[in-house]
Amino acid sequence: MKSKIFARIDDRLIHGQVTIRWIPYLKADHVVIIDNELFANEFLKKVALVAAPKNIQTQILSEDKANDIISKLEGKILLLAKSPIVFKTLLVEGLKLERIILGGTGSRSDRKALHKNIFLSAEEIDAIKTIENLGIPVEIQMIPEDKTIPISKLI
Repeated sequence: MKSKIFARIDDRLIHGQVTIRWIPYLKADHVVIIDNELFANEFLKKVALVAAPKNIQTQILSEDKANDIISKLEGKILLLAKSPIVFKTLLVEGLKLERIILGGTGSRSDRKALHKNIFLSAEEIDAIKTIENLGIPVEIQMIPEDKTIPISKLI
């Protein structure tokens, strides 16, 4: 069976919108959270895994191991990361994606507001431009029912 990979940027990683809306909509078999900080924290890792639906295989990976492990998975895979920088790195290292869904990225001192719940830093905007230069569209879409908004219209 060939795998189909869906990628979502959301700094909350796994939460209600993902478990209730995105996973069923995508009919995902696997959820892969790519986050070095979460990977290194055993307590937070357990909390994140408890938030995941029990019938979905869920893994938390460090960025340096993600491509190797993802390439061995089969089925429909939902990748979650907090920042476009993570996906830029994985794409440059060989990950194949059709598009990236941009969900909520919260306000921080280094981020500017672009749209409703979308705040991005200069480094994150540069990462998105690199991703789009690789031919992969990045689109804002909070829930599956929302119309997509190409981020390129806002940056």
